[in-house]
Formats: sequence, structure tokens, C-alpha cells
Amino acid sequence: MGGIGSGRRPGYGTVIEDLITLSIGKLKHDKVIIEGKIMMAVVNWPNRAGSSPADTISIFADCINPEAAHLTLRFRQEGGDVTQTIRLRRWPLHFGGCRWCAVCPATGQPVLKLYFDGKRFVSRKATGLSYECQREPWMFRALRGSQRLRRKVERGETPSWDFGFPERSEEHTSELQSRQYL
Repeated sequence: MGGIGSGRRPGYGTVIEDLITLSIGKLKHDKVIIEGKIMMAVVNWPNRAGSSPADTISIFADCINPEAAHLTLRFRQEGGDVTQTIRLRRWPLHFGGCRWCAVCPATGQPVLKLYFDGKRFVSRKATGLSYECQREPWMFRALRGSQRLRRKVERGETPSWDFGFPERSEEHTSELQSRQYL
């Protein structure tokens, strides 16, 4: 029944940072996604070990009708040319405007980033992978935090020790306690 060192070991296998990422926010920023227009872009992907579908991917964004907006991705894979269509959705923001997101082909959830899992672009949850920092042991996370604090002190910044607790006087505390029991 599992002794010392048995079970899952964090940090092994593929992490989400190793996959090719398609960011909807970046496409919007680069003016590939524009409401009322059809736009095209050719993206050169960095060659990464094991997850590179092609050197280039053609992206066609059809946003003429916002209700039927979609991205069409065309890239070459070992088996031949691949065409994938991804539905786009708009979310209204509280202070006006809207945010575009993609609908994951595998889960149907709205997402801001899609990842290439070796066959197609899907959401992080659909790949079942985690971020590298999530696989890091707690001791290393604490060490990273202390190093970040040390860098702030070395730069002359005052570290913030405010944890959000309000300052209360004894009179205020006793007043609250007496109100509770009345």
C-alpha cells in the first residue's frame, strides 16, 4: 500500500507552458478579431519539441455577424492539411464594450486561450494539464516568494506587510462584544 516516495511525483510530464498557445486577447490586440469584418493573419509559431503542428498557421476571423462569429485555423500536420473551426462569443462588460472569447471545441466552455494538444486547439481543462508552478513543491513556492521579497528590499522598495486586517482599538472591540450580547 504505498510506502515512502510512492505515488505521483510533481513536475514530470508535459506542462501547459510547453504547448503552443492561441490567445484571443492577443488576436484582438493585433486587430485580427474586429467586429463587422473578416480578417486574416498568418502566424509563425516557435518550434517547440513535440507540440509543433507547423511553422505557420493561417487564421481567418469572420466577425461580420457577431452571433455567428468564428475562427478558422489552417495548418499542416504530419497527416496532411488540417482545418479547425472555433466559435467566438462576445461577453458584455459592466462599463460598456465587450470581450471576445473562444468556445472550446471539446468542453463548450468560453475561454481566452486555446492550446494545441497534438491534434487540435482546445482549452487547458480539456488537455488535463496544469501550469508548471502548480506542480512545484510547496517549499520551492515559499522560496520563490522569499526571493521576490528579497529583490524588493534590495531595490529599496518597502515591503508591504499589510494583510488587510483593520486596526481596532480595545474600546471598539469591547463595544462590538457588548452589542452582540444585548
